[in-house]
Amino acid sequence: MPSPVGSGIAPRAAAKQLAVTVAVDPECALATDADMLGRLVFALTENAIRHTQRGAVEISAVAAPSASTLRIRDSGCGLDPVLARELERL
Repeated sequence: MPSPVGSGIAPRAAAKQLAVTVAVDPECALATDADMLGRLVFALTENAIRHTQRGAVEISAVAAPSASTLRIRDSGCGLDPVLARELERL
């Protein structure tokens, strides 16, 4: 998975004194468009940083037998519940 931290995210987080952690399961394999995935991770991470005033942003990818899970968590105000359900279906 492309690392958004190396793509300009780290300076944005550092400017707000936010910790950013990235944890990718080595067994995690995705059959997808790498550029599109990178843009998605970057956009979601950038949004998390924008809406987090203090704390941390965590990026993780976990493998499972039939699917992989990508999570971007932050200590910000959160997503609208309707939008969160839409994103879960992706």
